[in-house]
Amino acid sequence: MSNTMMPNPELANATRRGNVENASELSGSEKSLWLKSKERVVEGEKRFEHYVSEHPVKSVLIAVGAGVALGWLLGRKR
Repeated sequence: MSNTMMPNPELANATRRGNVENASELSGSEKSLWLKSKERVVEGEKRFEHYVSEHPVKSVLIAVGAGVALGWLLGRKR
């Protein structure tokens, strides 16, 4: 298993503090990975917002359907 797949407690702690960019305990590759991940999340958020603004009714119906399905699954007696 590669070393990049192993959990890094310093990265986790810096992430919880919200200051990964300024965390001196992170290596360059960890900062790079964090920044790339952050960029992908921001881009995904922009795509999501654009889709919802272009298809508001469909978005609401999907959310309602997911809520009903989740409520039905969680409300069932086991």
